[in-house]
Amino acid sequence: MTLSGHNGADEDEIMDNIFSRFSKEGRTPSGHKTGQKLLLKDDAKIAAGTILEAAHKLKPAEVPGYLDSNFENAWAHFDQNHEGWIRYEETHTF
Repeated sequence: MTLSGHNGADEDEIMDNIFSRFSKEGRTPSGHKTGQKLLLKDDAKIAAGTILEAAHKLKPAEVPGYLDSNFENAWAHFDQNHEGWIRYEETHTF
């Protein structure tokens, strides 16, 4: 993923931008939109890696190892019902 557009942004702006891009509108089992923005687990891992790099917390080569070591525990803490998603409102604390 290209990280352009994040230079000079603070961490909240970076997270807003990235989580907004990776979140999707939820749907009912019959396919109707719910109006609730959700971040799905697979998208969350990509978004988290992007944020770690864009906020200059880790070098690009360090991101995969860090995610392999920490993502599952962090995700399990926020997706306590094991639904495979968290609400957009929870993304910043995630």
